[in-house]
Amino acid sequence: MKEKLLNRINGIEDRFKKLKTVFTREKWDDVDDMFFSFEPLPKRGKEYWFLFFTSTEHKNGMQFLVMFGDQNVKEFRVDGITITRERFNEKKVRGVLSAWYYENGVNYLPTLPAIIEMGDGKVHSRGGNIEFSFSGKYPEYRMRMIEEGKDICDLKLMESKGGKKYDVSEYFKGGLGFGNVNLYLDFAGKLKGSTFKGRCYVQKVVITAPLPNVPWNWGRIYFQNGSLFEFLHPYVSLSKFKRKFATSAYFYDAKNKESHIFSKVNVMKFGSKKPHFLVRVESENKEMIFMLKPYATKKFEIDSIGKLSYDEHLVNVSSFSFEDSKKPVELKDFGDGVGLLEDGHGLVI
Repeated sequence: MKEKLLNRINGIEDRFKKLKTVFTREKWDDVDDMFFSFEPLPKRGKEYWFLFFTSTEHKNGMQFLVMFGDQNVKEFRVDGITITRERFNEKKVRGVLSAWYYENGVNYLPTLPAIIEMGDGKVHSRGGNIEFSFSGKYPEYRMRMIEEGKDICDLKLMESKGGKKYDVSEYFKGGLGFGNVNLYLDFAGKLKGSTFKGRCYVQKVVITAPLPNVPWNWGRIYFQNGSLFEFLHPYVSLSKFKRKFATSAYFYDAKNKESHIFSKVNVMKFGSKKPHFLVRVESENKEMIFMLKPYATKKFEIDSIGKLSYDEHLVNVSSFSFEDSKKPVELKDFGDGVGLLEDGHGLVI
């Protein structure tokens, strides 16, 4: 039994490490295989998929977010809803489905227990009167969300015109830890009948072991001129002591077609009811500073033993500056910035 468990965990670790070591691609079959499959999770292992879509018409603030996944436990709770997990076979489980969006105001869909079927380039999920599907082969996919037989969102995804195409992060030791893989794409379609086009990413996260209390801030911002900014700021919290680890930031300058990597990330939160976030990133002689202001928020809670809480904030960039060896630039040089910021904390078991 112990040997079988170790083989499961090590197999997941190996898949992420192999994806991470491929720097140039002609084929994407292994990435598609990762997205359209369930992992052989160890006890209390977890896997979740997140899809985030942001309009390039920034004045309307349109964004769409969907999450689905499961945990290898008898029962778990998401947003107060109890999920009795069942694995019918290697391609079908009972897990959770949740979505929300901003279109003429914030709209929440109910978090529901859902049957999730996976494989052959397609995932299909149904919970209550809500149906979700995502299918295709890199770089072309289709995503649909249907409620009571009517389309909420119908989108076609395609290869991104600028910036990185995908990335892989993994923090395993002896098979224990977590990993994620992201695809960065453009999209076009309809959201509640309104034209909806812009940029998106599709993510799969796998956790194979309990982790300590790990708060984090993560964000991805899109600018009107096609530039984008992404950052990750996790830290271990022990009483009053905080130790940052695995921080990173990436900025793609669409005007000059340049990419910038930053190793130092600091995030400061001001206020609680209506928070603002100051994000500062540095590397060598480069520095960027953002002030992010939320205009809509969804609060998630996931628990079985312990509780993971995180807030998803849809944000506007209220101010921005970028200094390097060239001429300093400001927000007006890139246009309005809109995106997502996650503010999370809790015990993951």
